[in-house]
Amino acid sequence: MTYTILSILCGVGEITSEMLVSKYEIQKWMRRGMEGPIRKPAFRSTMSKLKSSGWIVKSRKNTQIFYNITKEGKQKFLIDQLKRKRLKRKKDEPTVVIFDIPEKYSRHRTFIRRLLIQMGFTVLQKSVMVGSYDLPDDFLKLLREWDLAKYFTYMNVKIIHKII
Repeated sequence: MTYTILSILCGVGEITSEMLVSKYEIQKWMRRGMEGPIRKPAFRSTMSKLKSSGWIVKSRKNTQIFYNITKEGKQKFLIDQLKRKRLKRKKDEPTVVIFDIPEKYSRHRTFIRRLLIQMGFTVLQKSVMVGSYDLPDDFLKLLREWDLAKYFTYMNVKIIHKII
């Protein structure tokens, strides 16, 4: 439920509570094969959790209630999207990722290292990895959100020579 709500807010930006509820309900109802009632208490509970986590903000304009996604919410959505994404395997050109993230971003560096491993990349050194996949656009967006893109280089390698 969290992923769907963040997805809607990322795509739309600011949205009224009525529009958000109806968009969410339509998506959920369609996934269930358009059967059964739509339950609103679970929706309200999720919205409350998203607000308390700092991933969305609620504002009032006149008599309407609006919801916006925060920077942290966008990052959470990108991370969730990356974890769900199935990467397309490349046969001929492996991708080499090289990064040198400063110590003050060590938490992000560790997370990115784990995420790359989870995405199927192999560690050559702690900051050099190789994989048979293209880096997803969402991964690059996440680097930009965290302002870490300047510490990253990646390349597709056409020829790898192995010395025997």
